[in-house]
Amino acid sequence: MLLQTVVLALAVLLSITDSAIAKISYLQYGKEVLAPTGFRELCKRSPFACRDDAGGSRSVNLTDGGWIALENYNQKLNSHIRYRTDWEAFGRSDYWVIAKRIGDCEDIALAKRQALVRAGWPGNALWLAIGRDRDGMAHVVLVVRSNRGDLVLDNRNGRVSPWYQVDLKWLARQYPGDPLYWRAIHPQQQGNRI
Repeated sequence: MLLQTVVLALAVLLSITDSAIAKISYLQYGKEVLAPTGFRELCKRSPFACRDDAGGSRSVNLTDGGWIALENYNQKLNSHIRYRTDWEAFGRSDYWVIAKRIGDCEDIALAKRQALVRAGWPGNALWLAIGRDRDGMAHVVLVVRSNRGDLVLDNRNGRVSPWYQVDLKWLARQYPGDPLYWRAIHPQQQGNRI
């Protein structure tokens, strides 16, 4: 009887651990929220930039080689695109474009997504997420959903990082479907490391 109780207790602990690991590895999302204003304006100006037809799986089976490829894309585009605020680059705030040579965080994240889709990565596994940094400033990154969790490509860092290692208070993320609506990040994950 004691052995059965111990085995049952271990099974329960293992299932809780697996559940906890899944919650840590993936950003949990909740209700629909409006996409950021700059993104909605980009969709009006350039509907092709917001089309939800990149298709493919909603998750990438990421190998070690795939991880290296993500880091290479991240580092290449971080070094190729010079960071400039929207005021410096375009003379206005919150102006979203797919960066070519200059841009701020969301422009660089959009360029990374475009480059990865063109290279054959499934668009449905690549989405933008927005959060606030330590100074309270909005910051947009590209997130890759994979079998290794949600991974962040950030213009502030050349390394690909799990979402929970990125210094952001997470707010919302894109979700396949209507590009004008995103999903709020689950409140238990919003206060990450800040």
